Amino acid sequence: MTNKIIKLMKTLLFSLLVSLLLNSTIAQTWTQKSNIPPGSGISSRLASTSFSNYDTLAFVLGGLRGNTVYSDFWQYNSFNDTWLKKANFPGGPKYGHISFVIDSIAYVGFGSNQAGTLSTQFWAYNMNTDAWNTIASFPGDGRVYPSAITINSKGYVGGGIKFVSGNAIYLDDFWEYNPVLNTWIQKSDYPGGLRVGMIAFGKGNKGYMGYGESPGFFETDFYEYIPSTDTWTLLLGSPYTAISFGSAVTLGNKAYVIGGEFQHLMYTANVWEYDVSNNLWQPIISFPDTPRRNAISFVLNNDIYYGTGQIGANENNVTDDLWLLGNLSTTSINDRLSDRNIIIYPNPLQNNLTIESPDKIKTLKIYNTQGKIVYSQFNLKKNEINLSFLRSGIYLLKVETNTSLIINKRLIKK
Repeated sequence: MTNKIIKLMKTLLFSLLVSLLLNSTIAQTWTQKSNIPPGSGISSRLASTSFSNYDTLAFVLGGLRGNTVYSDFWQYNSFNDTWLKKANFPGGPKYGHISFVIDSIAYVGFGSNQAGTLSTQFWAYNMNTDAWNTIASFPGDGRVYPSAITINSKGYVGGGIKFVSGNAIYLDDFWEYNPVLNTWIQKSDYPGGLRVGMIAFGKGNKGYMGYGESPGFFETDFYEYIPSTDTWTLLLGSPYTAISFGSAVTLGNKAYVIGGEFQHLMYTANVWEYDVSNNLWQPIISFPDTPRRNAISFVLNNDIYYGTGQIGANENNVTDDLWLLGNLSTTSINDRLSDRNIIIYPNPLQNNLTIESPDKIKTLKIYNTQGKIVYSQFNLKKNEINLSFLRSGIYLLKVETNTSLIINKRLIKK
Protein backbone atom coordinates (compact mmCIF):
# COMPACT_ATOMS: atom_id res chain seq x y z
CA MET A 1 0.00 0.00 0.00
CA THR A 2 1.51 3.33 -1.04
CA ASN A 3 2.11 6.19 1.37
CA LYS A 4 -0.38 8.28 -0.61
CA ILE A 5 -3.20 5.75 -0.04
CA ILE A 6 -2.31 5.38 3.66
CA LYS A 7 -2.38 9.16 4.07
CA LEU A 8 -5.77 9.35 2.31
CA MET A 9 -7.22 6.61 4.56
CA LYS A 10 -5.98 8.38 7.69
CA THR A 11 -7.59 11.62 6.49
CA LEU A 12 -10.91 9.87 5.85
CA LEU A 13 -10.85 8.13 9.23
CA PHE A 14 -10.07 11.39 11.01
CA SER A 15 -12.91 13.17 9.18
CA LEU A 16 -15.30 10.36 10.13
CA LEU A 17 -14.24 10.56 13.79
CA VAL A 18 -14.74 14.33 13.90
CA SER A 19 -18.15 13.97 12.25
CA LEU A 20 -19.22 11.36 14.79
CA LEU A 21 -18.08 13.50 17.70
CA LEU A 22 -19.73 16.64 16.41
CA ASN A 23 -23.06 14.91 15.89
CA SER A 24 -23.03 12.51 18.80
CA THR A 25 -25.77 12.42 21.39
CA ILE A 26 -26.01 10.72 24.74
CA ALA A 27 -28.46 7.83 24.50
CA GLN A 28 -31.83 8.61 26.02
CA THR A 29 -32.63 6.24 28.87
CA TRP A 30 -35.55 5.29 31.10
CA THR A 31 -34.79 4.38 34.72
CA GLN A 32 -37.33 3.19 37.27
CA LYS A 33 -37.38 5.15 40.53
CA SER A 34 -39.09 4.63 43.89
CA ASN A 35 -42.84 4.01 43.80
CA ILE A 36 -45.26 6.25 45.68
CA PRO A 37 -45.52 4.73 49.18
CA PRO A 38 -48.87 3.37 50.45
CA GLY A 39 -49.54 6.23 52.84
CA SER A 40 -53.24 5.38 53.22
CA GLY A 41 -52.90 1.67 52.56
CA ILE A 42 -53.13 2.20 48.78
CA SER A 43 -50.66 4.06 46.58
CA SER A 44 -51.78 3.20 43.03
CA ARG A 45 -53.84 5.91 41.38
CA LEU A 46 -54.81 7.86 38.28
CA ALA A 47 -55.96 11.45 37.70
CA SER A 48 -53.63 13.00 40.29
CA THR A 49 -52.03 16.38 39.74
CA SER A 50 -48.28 16.97 39.99
CA PHE A 51 -45.89 19.93 39.93
CA SER A 52 -42.24 20.66 40.76
CA ASN A 53 -39.72 23.36 41.62
CA TYR A 54 -37.63 22.14 38.62
CA ASP A 55 -34.62 21.55 40.90
CA THR A 56 -34.94 18.57 43.26
CA LEU A 57 -38.50 18.59 44.65
CA ALA A 58 -41.77 17.51 43.06
CA PHE A 59 -45.24 17.08 44.53
CA VAL A 60 -48.12 14.69 43.82
CA LEU A 61 -51.62 15.39 45.10
CA GLY A 62 -54.79 13.32 45.27
CA GLY A 63 -56.11 10.98 42.63
CA LEU A 64 -58.52 8.11 42.15
CA ARG A 65 -58.60 4.34 42.41
CA GLY A 66 -61.91 2.62 41.77
CA ASN A 67 -64.45 4.52 43.86
CA THR A 68 -61.89 5.92 46.31
CA VAL A 69 -60.72 9.52 45.98
CA TYR A 70 -57.56 10.65 47.78
CA SER A 71 -56.51 13.85 49.53
CA ASP A 72 -52.95 12.74 50.33
CA PHE A 73 -50.05 14.99 49.37
CA TRP A 74 -46.55 13.68 48.65
CA GLN A 75 -43.16 15.31 48.15
CA TYR A 76 -40.61 13.55 45.95
CA ASN A 77 -36.89 14.31 46.38
CA SER A 78 -34.84 13.42 43.29
CA PHE A 79 -31.57 13.94 45.18
CA ASN A 80 -32.04 10.74 47.19
CA ASP A 81 -35.06 9.20 45.37
CA THR A 82 -37.33 9.38 48.42
CA TRP A 83 -40.96 10.24 49.13
CA LEU A 84 -42.17 12.30 52.10
CA LYS A 85 -45.83 12.42 53.09
CA LYS A 86 -47.01 15.96 53.74
CA ALA A 87 -50.19 17.11 55.46
CA ASN A 88 -53.27 16.23 53.43
CA PHE A 89 -54.53 18.71 50.86
CA PRO A 90 -56.72 21.25 52.71
CA GLY A 91 -59.21 21.25 49.83
CA GLY A 92 -60.13 17.63 50.57
CA PRO A 93 -60.14 14.54 48.32
CA LYS A 94 -59.79 15.35 44.62
CA TYR A 95 -59.36 13.67 41.26
CA GLY A 96 -59.38 15.15 37.77
CA HIS A 97 -57.99 18.42 39.18
CA ILE A 98 -55.23 20.57 37.67
CA SER A 99 -52.22 22.63 38.70
CA PHE A 100 -50.02 25.30 37.16
CA VAL A 101 -46.84 26.85 38.56
CA ILE A 102 -45.85 30.52 38.60
CA ASP A 103 -42.44 31.18 40.17
CA SER A 104 -42.39 29.05 43.34
CA ILE A 105 -46.17 28.92 43.76
CA ALA A 106 -48.34 26.04 42.55
CA TYR A 107 -52.02 26.80 41.94
CA VAL A 108 -54.37 23.84 42.36
CA GLY A 109 -58.06 23.70 41.58
CA PHE A 110 -61.11 22.04 40.00
CA GLY A 111 -61.68 18.29 40.32
CA SER A 112 -64.29 16.13 41.99
CA ASN A 113 -64.62 14.62 45.45
CA GLN A 114 -66.00 11.17 46.26
CA ALA A 115 -69.59 12.44 46.26
CA GLY A 116 -69.18 13.78 42.72
CA THR A 117 -69.22 17.44 43.76
CA LEU A 118 -67.28 19.54 41.25
CA SER A 119 -65.09 22.24 42.74
CA THR A 120 -64.51 25.86 41.70
CA GLN A 121 -62.17 26.51 44.63
CA PHE A 122 -58.48 27.21 44.02
CA TRP A 123 -55.53 26.98 46.38
CA ALA A 124 -51.97 28.36 46.22
CA TYR A 125 -49.12 26.25 47.57
CA ASN A 126 -45.77 27.90 48.33
CA MET A 127 -43.10 25.27 47.65
CA ASN A 128 -40.51 27.24 49.65
CA THR A 129 -42.54 27.67 52.85
CA ASP A 130 -44.80 24.58 52.64
CA ALA A 131 -47.90 26.75 53.12
CA TRP A 132 -51.38 26.59 51.54
CA ASN A 133 -53.67 29.60 51.02
CA THR A 134 -56.97 30.00 49.22
CA ILE A 135 -57.16 32.34 46.24
CA ALA A 136 -60.10 33.73 44.25
CA SER A 137 -62.53 30.97 43.34
CA PHE A 138 -63.05 30.21 39.67
CA PRO A 139 -66.10 32.20 38.46
CA GLY A 140 -67.24 29.65 35.88
CA ASP A 141 -68.41 26.04 36.12
CA GLY A 142 -66.74 23.42 38.29
CA ARG A 143 -65.30 20.56 36.24
CA VAL A 144 -63.01 17.54 35.99
CA TYR A 145 -60.18 16.88 33.54
CA PRO A 146 -59.63 20.43 32.25
CA SER A 147 -56.25 21.57 30.91
CA ALA A 148 -53.89 24.12 32.45
CA ILE A 149 -50.78 25.97 31.29
CA THR A 150 -48.54 28.84 32.40
CA ILE A 151 -47.65 31.71 30.05
CA ASN A 152 -45.75 34.85 31.08
CA SER A 153 -46.43 34.50 34.82
CA LYS A 154 -50.15 33.93 34.34
CA GLY A 155 -52.19 30.76 34.51
CA TYR A 156 -54.62 29.56 31.84
CA VAL A 157 -57.28 26.87 32.19
CA GLY A 158 -59.88 25.51 29.81
CA GLY A 159 -62.04 22.65 28.68
CA GLY A 160 -63.06 19.67 30.80
CA ILE A 161 -66.37 18.07 31.75
CA LYS A 162 -69.17 19.13 34.08
CA PHE A 163 -72.22 17.05 35.00
CA VAL A 164 -75.86 18.10 34.78
CA SER A 165 -78.46 15.61 36.05
CA GLY A 166 -75.88 12.87 35.68
CA ASN A 167 -75.06 13.76 32.07
CA ALA A 168 -71.53 14.72 31.00
CA ILE A 169 -71.34 18.18 29.44
CA TYR A 170 -68.11 18.93 27.58
CA LEU A 171 -66.67 22.46 27.82
CA ASP A 172 -64.55 24.71 25.57
CA ASP A 173 -64.22 27.91 27.63
CA PHE A 174 -60.76 29.35 28.34
CA TRP A 175 -59.74 31.56 31.27
CA GLU A 176 -56.74 33.57 32.47
CA TYR A 177 -55.66 33.88 36.12
CA ASN A 178 -53.58 36.89 37.19
CA PRO A 179 -51.79 36.12 40.50
CA VAL A 180 -50.86 39.78 41.09
CA LEU A 181 -54.49 40.94 40.94
CA ASN A 182 -55.93 37.58 42.11
CA THR A 183 -58.50 37.76 39.32
CA TRP A 184 -59.98 35.50 36.63
CA ILE A 185 -60.81 36.80 33.14
CA GLN A 186 -62.54 34.80 30.42
CA LYS A 187 -60.66 34.72 27.11
CA SER A 188 -61.51 33.42 23.64
CA ASP A 189 -62.90 29.88 23.71
CA TYR A 190 -60.78 26.99 22.51
CA PRO A 191 -61.47 27.06 18.74
CA GLY A 192 -61.51 23.29 18.28
CA GLY A 193 -64.77 22.99 20.17
CA LEU A 194 -65.85 21.02 23.24
CA ARG A 195 -62.91 19.10 24.66
CA VAL A 196 -61.54 17.05 27.56
CA GLY A 197 -58.16 15.40 28.21
CA MET A 198 -56.17 17.74 25.97
CA ILE A 199 -52.40 17.90 25.58
CA ALA A 200 -51.40 21.35 26.86
CA PHE A 201 -48.22 23.26 27.72
CA GLY A 202 -46.89 26.81 27.76
CA LYS A 203 -43.54 27.97 26.44
CA GLY A 204 -42.23 31.53 26.45
CA ASN A 205 -45.03 33.92 25.53
CA LYS A 206 -47.22 31.29 23.86
CA GLY A 207 -49.40 28.36 24.81
CA TYR A 208 -50.09 25.10 22.99
CA MET A 209 -53.23 23.01 23.34
CA GLY A 210 -55.07 20.34 21.41
CA TYR A 211 -56.07 16.71 20.79
CA GLY A 212 -58.17 15.18 23.57
CA GLU A 213 -61.77 13.99 23.25
CA SER A 214 -64.98 15.65 22.15
CA PRO A 215 -68.34 13.90 22.66
CA GLY A 216 -67.84 10.53 20.96
CA PHE A 217 -64.59 11.36 19.13
CA PHE A 218 -60.82 11.38 19.61
CA GLU A 219 -59.62 14.67 18.12
CA THR A 220 -56.46 15.54 16.15
CA ASP A 221 -56.23 19.36 16.05
CA PHE A 222 -53.44 21.32 17.77
CA TYR A 223 -53.41 25.09 18.33
CA GLU A 224 -51.01 27.85 19.35
CA TYR A 225 -52.38 30.55 21.68
CA ILE A 226 -50.97 34.10 21.95
CA PRO A 227 -52.18 35.92 25.10
CA SER A 228 -51.20 39.42 23.94
CA THR A 229 -53.74 39.24 21.10
CA ASP A 230 -56.01 36.56 22.60
CA THR A 231 -55.79 34.60 19.34
CA TRP A 232 -55.57 30.94 18.39
CA THR A 233 -53.74 29.54 15.34
CA LEU A 234 -54.11 26.00 14.00
CA LEU A 235 -50.73 24.25 13.67
CA LEU A 236 -50.10 21.59 11.05
CA GLY A 237 -47.61 18.75 10.88
CA SER A 238 -48.49 16.84 14.05
CA PRO A 239 -47.70 13.10 13.99
CA TYR A 240 -50.71 12.13 16.05
CA THR A 241 -53.80 10.58 14.52
CA ALA A 242 -55.42 11.07 17.94
CA ILE A 243 -54.40 11.18 21.59
CA SER A 244 -56.11 12.05 24.86
CA PHE A 245 -55.11 12.08 28.52
CA GLY A 246 -51.41 11.99 27.65
CA SER A 247 -48.76 13.78 29.70
CA ALA A 248 -46.91 16.88 28.49
CA VAL A 249 -43.91 18.73 29.93
CA THR A 250 -41.45 21.32 28.61
CA LEU A 251 -37.67 21.21 28.82
CA GLY A 252 -35.46 23.82 27.19
CA ASN A 253 -37.01 24.86 23.89
CA LYS A 254 -38.85 21.57 23.50
CA ALA A 255 -41.97 19.85 24.76
CA TYR A 256 -42.40 16.14 25.38
CA VAL A 257 -45.66 14.21 25.12
CA ILE A 258 -45.79 10.78 26.76
CA GLY A 259 -48.41 8.06 26.60
CA GLY A 260 -52.17 8.55 26.53
CA GLU A 261 -55.18 6.93 24.91
CA PHE A 262 -55.52 6.84 21.11
CA GLN A 263 -58.68 4.71 20.88
CA HIS A 264 -61.17 3.61 23.51
CA LEU A 265 -59.17 1.75 26.21
CA MET A 266 -56.15 1.51 23.89
CA TYR A 267 -53.06 3.17 25.35
CA THR A 268 -49.71 4.09 23.82
CA ALA A 269 -46.14 4.03 25.14
CA ASN A 270 -44.93 6.46 22.46
CA VAL A 271 -42.90 9.54 23.40
CA TRP A 272 -42.77 12.51 21.05
CA GLU A 273 -40.41 15.49 21.18
CA TYR A 274 -41.79 18.79 19.89
CA ASP A 275 -39.46 21.58 18.76
CA VAL A 276 -41.49 24.66 19.65
CA SER A 277 -39.45 27.10 17.54
CA ASN A 278 -39.75 25.10 14.33
CA ASN A 279 -43.07 23.28 14.85
CA LEU A 280 -41.32 19.94 14.32
CA TRP A 281 -42.20 16.60 15.93
CA GLN A 282 -39.98 13.54 16.21
CA PRO A 283 -40.33 10.24 18.08
CA ILE A 284 -37.80 9.39 20.76
CA ILE A 285 -37.29 6.37 23.00
CA SER A 286 -40.62 4.77 23.96
CA PHE A 287 -41.76 4.28 27.54
CA PRO A 288 -40.55 0.77 28.52
CA ASP A 289 -43.35 -0.24 30.88
CA THR A 290 -47.13 -0.68 30.59
CA PRO A 291 -48.83 1.99 28.42
CA ARG A 292 -51.24 4.22 30.33
CA ARG A 293 -53.43 7.32 30.51
CA ASN A 294 -54.02 9.94 33.21
CA ALA A 295 -50.43 9.69 34.47
CA ILE A 296 -48.36 12.31 36.30
CA SER A 297 -45.30 14.03 34.84
CA PHE A 298 -42.85 16.70 35.97
CA VAL A 299 -39.31 17.97 35.33
CA LEU A 300 -36.42 17.99 37.82
CA ASN A 301 -32.84 18.94 36.95
CA ASN A 302 -33.33 18.50 33.19
CA ASP A 303 -34.85 15.04 33.59
CA ILE A 304 -38.48 14.07 32.96
CA TYR A 305 -40.38 11.98 35.51
CA TYR A 306 -43.48 9.99 34.55
CA GLY A 307 -45.64 7.56 36.47
CA THR A 308 -48.90 6.30 38.00
CA GLY A 309 -52.00 6.26 35.77
CA GLN A 310 -54.63 3.88 34.41
CA ILE A 311 -53.20 0.76 32.74
CA GLY A 312 -56.33 -1.35 32.22
CA ALA A 313 -60.00 -1.35 31.32
CA ASN A 314 -61.31 0.46 34.41
CA GLU A 315 -60.26 2.78 37.20
CA ASN A 316 -59.25 -0.11 39.46
CA ASN A 317 -56.44 -0.97 37.02
CA VAL A 318 -53.93 1.64 38.13
CA THR A 319 -50.28 1.78 39.13
CA ASP A 320 -48.00 3.60 41.60
CA ASP A 321 -44.67 3.53 39.74
CA LEU A 322 -42.33 6.39 38.82
CA TRP A 323 -39.82 6.51 35.96
CA LEU A 324 -37.07 8.93 34.91
CA LEU A 325 -36.36 9.81 31.27
CA GLY A 326 -32.82 11.18 31.09
CA ASN A 327 -30.11 12.29 28.66
CA LEU A 328 -32.48 14.38 26.57
CA SER A 329 -30.02 17.13 25.59
CA THR A 330 -27.74 16.83 22.55
CA THR A 331 -24.13 17.19 23.61
CA SER A 332 -21.56 18.64 21.21
CA ILE A 333 -17.77 18.67 21.49
CA ASN A 334 -17.85 22.28 22.70
CA ASP A 335 -20.33 21.38 25.45
CA ARG A 336 -18.12 18.56 26.66
CA LEU A 337 -15.02 20.75 26.68
CA SER A 338 -16.86 23.42 28.66
CA ASP A 339 -18.02 20.77 31.11
CA ARG A 340 -14.47 19.51 31.60
CA ASN A 341 -13.16 23.06 31.98
CA ILE A 342 -15.38 23.72 35.00
CA ILE A 343 -13.30 22.53 37.93
CA ILE A 344 -14.86 22.27 41.39
CA TYR A 345 -12.64 21.38 44.35
CA PRO A 346 -11.94 20.17 46.99
CA ASN A 347 -14.55 17.46 47.41
CA PRO A 348 -14.89 16.45 50.24
CA LEU A 349 -14.41 19.98 51.60
CA GLN A 350 -13.88 21.47 55.04
CA ASN A 351 -14.30 25.24 54.66
CA ASN A 352 -13.77 26.75 51.21
CA LEU A 353 -14.99 25.54 47.82
CA THR A 354 -13.24 26.70 44.64
CA ILE A 355 -14.94 26.89 41.24
CA GLU A 356 -12.86 27.56 38.13
CA SER A 357 -14.81 28.23 34.95
CA PRO A 358 -14.05 29.96 31.64
CA ASP A 359 -17.68 31.14 31.61
CA LYS A 360 -19.44 33.47 34.02
CA ILE A 361 -21.36 31.65 36.76
CA LYS A 362 -24.96 32.89 36.54
CA THR A 363 -26.40 30.94 39.47
CA LEU A 364 -25.03 28.68 42.17
CA LYS A 365 -27.27 26.75 44.55
CA ILE A 366 -26.57 24.17 47.24
CA TYR A 367 -29.32 21.82 48.43
CA ASN A 368 -29.48 19.57 51.46
CA THR A 369 -30.78 16.00 51.25
CA GLN A 370 -34.33 17.26 51.91
CA GLY A 371 -34.14 19.35 48.74
CA LYS A 372 -34.02 22.70 50.57
CA ILE A 373 -31.70 25.45 49.35
CA VAL A 374 -29.10 26.11 52.05
CA TYR A 375 -26.92 28.49 50.03
CA SER A 376 -27.30 30.46 46.80
CA GLN A 377 -25.44 33.11 44.84
CA PHE A 378 -26.18 34.90 41.59
CA ASN A 379 -23.65 36.31 39.12
CA LEU A 380 -20.75 34.86 41.05
CA LYS A 381 -17.76 37.21 41.11
CA LYS A 382 -15.29 35.29 43.30
CA ASN A 383 -14.28 31.74 42.55
CA GLU A 384 -13.82 30.79 46.22
CA ILE A 385 -16.82 30.32 48.52
CA ASN A 386 -16.71 29.94 52.29
CA LEU A 387 -18.99 27.06 53.26
CA SER A 388 -17.69 26.51 56.77
CA PHE A 389 -21.20 27.14 58.15
CA LEU A 390 -22.56 23.96 56.54
CA ARG A 391 -23.03 20.95 58.76
CA SER A 392 -21.18 17.76 57.92
CA GLY A 393 -23.09 15.71 55.37
CA ILE A 394 -24.00 15.28 51.71
CA TYR A 395 -25.25 18.14 49.54
CA LEU A 396 -26.15 18.79 45.90
CA LEU A 397 -24.37 21.63 44.11
CA LYS A 398 -26.05 23.11 41.02
CA VAL A 399 -24.09 25.55 38.86
CA GLU A 400 -25.46 27.31 35.77
CA THR A 401 -23.25 29.41 33.50
CA ASN A 402 -24.23 32.31 31.24
CA THR A 403 -23.94 29.86 28.33
CA SER A 404 -26.80 27.80 29.88
CA LEU A 405 -24.47 24.94 30.80
CA ILE A 406 -25.79 23.26 33.96
CA ILE A 407 -23.54 21.21 36.22
CA ASN A 408 -24.87 19.09 39.09
CA LYS A 409 -22.37 17.67 41.56
CA ARG A 410 -22.66 15.86 44.85
CA LEU A 411 -20.69 17.59 47.61
CA ILE A 412 -19.44 16.06 50.83
CA LYS A 413 -18.88 18.42 53.75
CA LYS A 414 -16.51 17.09 56.41
